[in-house]
Amino acid sequence: MRWLKFAFKNILRNSRRSIVTVTLVAVGVAAILSAQGFSNNTNHLIMEFTVDRIGSLIVSHAEFFDRDEESTMEMGLSDYEGVKKILETDSRVDLVLPSMRFSGMISSDEKTGIFRALAVDAVEFHRDNSRTTFITGKALSLNPNMDGDPELVLGKDLAKSLNAEVGSSLTLMSSTTFGGLNAIDFVVVGTIDAGNIQANRYLAYMHIGDAQELVDTDQIHTMAIHLKDFDKTNSVYEELSDKFPNLGVTLWSSEAETYDRIKRLFGSIFGVMTLIVIIMVFFSISNTMTQTVVERTREIGTMAALGTPRKSIVMNFIIESFVIAIIGSVVGTALALLIGGSLAAGGAAIPPGPGFTAPIPLNFMITSRLIFNTAISLAVISAIASCFSARRGVKKSIVEALTHV
Repeated sequence: MRWLKFAFKNILRNSRRSIVTVTLVAVGVAAILSAQGFSNNTNHLIMEFTVDRIGSLIVSHAEFFDRDEESTMEMGLSDYEGVKKILETDSRVDLVLPSMRFSGMISSDEKTGIFRALAVDAVEFHRDNSRTTFITGKALSLNPNMDGDPELVLGKDLAKSLNAEVGSSLTLMSSTTFGGLNAIDFVVVGTIDAGNIQANRYLAYMHIGDAQELVDTDQIHTMAIHLKDFDKTNSVYEELSDKFPNLGVTLWSSEAETYDRIKRLFGSIFGVMTLIVIIMVFFSISNTMTQTVVERTREIGTMAALGTPRKSIVMNFIIESFVIAIIGSVVGTALALLIGGSLAAGGAAIPPGPGFTAPIPLNFMITSRLIFNTAISLAVISAIASCFSARRGVKKSIVEALTHV
């Protein structure tokens, strides 16, 4: 406590220089926390979006994600209802949503185009945490009218290119599992913004039963497993891999290419930024301590003449820099939280990334761990910088230090 008291008094001896140094540290801390907080929040949003779309785990044909199908439903799951019932008995599982994918031609009275179908259980759209953004119309019905035309939800750009709107009748044609062609008339019940430019141009949602009729099959491609507790993903994955050795059980992260790319991109950008801030803080503290040591050379000589060990003198300067770094970290943390809160309250966002349609919210996920790691890292950097400066000052002899002007 005595050394801390001395450190505070010495910092206040030249308050102007100390304020400038604390300000530089605070700006550096605020920059690191803001950048890393934005990166954390964006990664978390993408992770949530990905898990919501494909599930925490995916059950499929063993080779479904390893190669392309050479024929329609070549890698489908036939007895999926039995597997689905087994999965739904697990208390950790919230939902099991089957789906199938295929492509074909879609035409209206005026135009013809290509579609990529995603046949799903209608529950997909009616979940509490469903993130589907409807532009017009509604979702696929939980209890569709069996006497009417099958329902279809289109990506907004696909609907625009076909001049289709809610209520429009469209004809979908696709190859069947037997190599022939089949066509069925669908009615558009809604259009969506899928959040991705390519998906908006080609995506068509339909009921699984209607898709199976179109391609003449009783199979599906995948089952998305949504867990009640996301933290149990790895343990459930290991158990299901052992329980279904002939099927493919895939972690969400294995198919989250966008998440991995953005995480690596942000890691590189903010890693360089953090390095620049650390270098700035290092030289700022080093410059401040160098000036402090020069001004207090006679004081250093007096302490040495009184028998104070050189290590204790150096430690005194290190503690001073450590205190400056901690004060700067506290101020910088408050500044980052203030900026983050203001941006969140104002609904600030940056333009969509390449290939996306939705803007990215400027929110910061600043955790206590991030604050602690940043503060300790800069405190250690400050201590190292002051150590170099102080060691040069205490190398002078006592006589030389006492006669310093």
